[in-house]
Amino acid sequence: MKWIALLDCNNFFVSCERLFRPDLAKQPVVVLSSNDGCVVARSQEVKDMGIPMGVPHFNVKDEFKRAGVVVFSSNFTLYRDISARVMRTLREEVEHMSQYSVDEAFFTLEIDEADLKNKGSRAVGELQRIKAVMEQKVGVPVSIGVARTKTLAKVANHMAKKGPGVLVLTDEIWQEASHNMIIGELWGVGRGLSERFTKAGITTPRELMQADPARISQVFGVVGSRLQNELLGRQATTLDRTLELQHSIMSTRSFGDATNDLTAIERALAHHIEHAVAELRDMGGVASTLRILVQPSRFSDFAFQGIGHEVTLDAPSDDTRVFLSAGIRALRDLHRPGVPYKKAGAVLSGITDKRTATNSLFAPTLDSSLMSVIDTINQRFGPDGVTFFGGNKRNTLTKSAHHSGQPTTRWQAIPSVKAN
Repeated sequence: MKWIALLDCNNFFVSCERLFRPDLAKQPVVVLSSNDGCVVARSQEVKDMGIPMGVPHFNVKDEFKRAGVVVFSSNFTLYRDISARVMRTLREEVEHMSQYSVDEAFFTLEIDEADLKNKGSRAVGELQRIKAVMEQKVGVPVSIGVARTKTLAKVANHMAKKGPGVLVLTDEIWQEASHNMIIGELWGVGRGLSERFTKAGITTPRELMQADPARISQVFGVVGSRLQNELLGRQATTLDRTLELQHSIMSTRSFGDATNDLTAIERALAHHIEHAVAELRDMGGVASTLRILVQPSRFSDFAFQGIGHEVTLDAPSDDTRVFLSAGIRALRDLHRPGVPYKKAGAVLSGITDKRTATNSLFAPTLDSSLMSVIDTINQRFGPDGVTFFGGNKRNTLTKSAHHSGQPTTRWQAIPSVKAN
């Protein structure tokens, strides 16, 4: 029988930073959000200090200094590259997988239930092998949980992180665990749904499993019925067997300081457009719509004077020049002198497969070979190897005082090792 496994990288952003700093293996480490604002990733040592996720950096800055916490700014170029290595390596080891997030992927595993009763279970041995291969080839620690459904695989993975790193959630283990969890801890149960369950007298997964299916369907609809079935070991969701294109691609970031400098805002917007369209090409898609976002601080007197404008192309495209021309032209038309802007970004939508896209007779035809050359150069020398507006636009307006560099995407940043 095919069971569902979930591989999850432990403390992923922190693990990526430690990958090139082995001296930090046992040291407390945190990664901050854009502009070094909040804590978005914590090593286990920092979690043990009681530091919550999302706490503003300035609130804990002094505590970090006293405890010797090593602080890193977000390095999404590094994280995306390591994520690609994780997924590529996992694809080589399993028959079928489906990436769920930057550091998580589901895959299927054939399990003989009778084998699970053996102390030296072949299924557990296979999981340990996959875990060892991933950590050897990529270098980041991972945990793997296996269960009958995706929802239970999430539970199994959470339990695996607290134990040996791999766990098969058998019926016996789940019966015991379902008493001790609260309903809000389950994957897909947000605050609103959790409150509705609580009001209905359902506070644990066990109580939901024992509830009348007709009542669950009546009160909670399809979502409640699907969750109940998943908890009972009946697969209500399956792994996607085809790679589906994203519905949209967004690239956005706040500035370190508000600005009205049109040139600086253009450079920031150009970076986001270039990044989004490069990702579009990488996934083999074309997009028909570009939305630009340039916003003031939501706490300022100019909160309602942001720029949000959507441009529909004559024909779907994956050419950066087309989107830059449309986006910068719209920005110049809508820019308001005197408004201090705090954030810029771009969203691509109307995404379809390039192989099946229909071109317009009236749309301009551009030589696509230039984009291929630029992608090749940037893959070798880093995302700023070739840009349309020149220079490194990413850090023009953002704060990144603890950035760790790009050791996997820039030749100049490759670490050097000296041996005696």
